[in-house]
Amino acid sequence: MGVDPYLSDLMRLHGFSIQSMETGVDAASTWGGMRHGTIGFDVSGRRREVALLMRRDLVCEVCAEPFGITFRVAAECAVSRGQRVWDGAAVTPALERELRRRIRCPHCQAAQHRDRRAFRRREWRHSLVGLAALGGTIIGSGLLSSGGYALAGSWGLAVGLVGSLFLVLILTRWMLAQLLEPVTGR
Repeated sequence: MGVDPYLSDLMRLHGFSIQSMETGVDAASTWGGMRHGTIGFDVSGRRREVALLMRRDLVCEVCAEPFGITFRVAAECAVSRGQRVWDGAAVTPALERELRRRIRCPHCQAAQHRDRRAFRRREWRHSLVGLAALGGTIIGSGLLSSGGYALAGSWGLAVGLVGSLFLVLILTRWMLAQLLEPVTGR
């Protein structure tokens, strides 16, 4: 399993760190990925569920005092041929849930809003971009194809359908450019 750049950026930018890792369930993992992408029997494979003790370091937005919070995340860890790899796909949603959670400063009891608002704003923006691209594609394609047919019959329909294809490609490209922006700091 390779390094997940989104998970790495999320941990770095929002002050997450792994404090400890405890083994939960330890069992044989006889079915695993083999060569050439096939699934087969792996006698040396082991599967472990691990509990990661995560910490998030924060600085209060009101009193500027540093503080930290800790929480647990369950992840799967595969051990095959002496190599341990834990699954980052289970950790990413847990960290995103932590960013949505309300946190109060233990010193002044002020609610911390900056990261939560930024994360929720990004989710809203992504939803609106997806809705605009999907709605524009459906409405635009319908108008181009039916308008072409109404104006010039079957030749107009063909031109409208080609125009619809270009509209779909342009809106998809715009949507991907909007959604795949690099992760920026606070």
